[in-house]
Amino acid sequence: MTDSMPLRVVQTSDDLVAAALPPAAPARSGREPVSVPLAVPIEAHGHVVEVVTLRPLKVADIQELPFDPLNRVKIDPAAINGYLVRLGDIPASSVAQLDPGDWFELAMTVVGFFGKRAPTS
Repeated sequence: MTDSMPLRVVQTSDDLVAAALPPAAPARSGREPVSVPLAVPIEAHGHVVEVVTLRPLKVADIQELPFDPLNRVKIDPAAINGYLVRLGDIPASSVAQLDPGDWFELAMTVVGFFGKRAPTS
């Protein structure tokens, strides 16, 4: 037994189950940023970037950069690139450096923002 695991005294089997479970994670409020590791690093703002973190999508982003999330046949690369610049806080010149596989992974992350509701606490 380590010092980091305190012993707990339980009175009933329900208490035993509760004691065996790990503590609940703190409640999340709203959406969380999504980090996508890059197979091929890029340069942005004078630094090598190995992971692009996209902040959650907001309605203001959709108003600025329209996108039809229901059009599943074709993804508009220009619209996706605009979202990557805006949500990832990287310049367009850095988006242009992305490996096609990395770009696709980031594009699917952007598309995924449209279909998810933010968790409620």
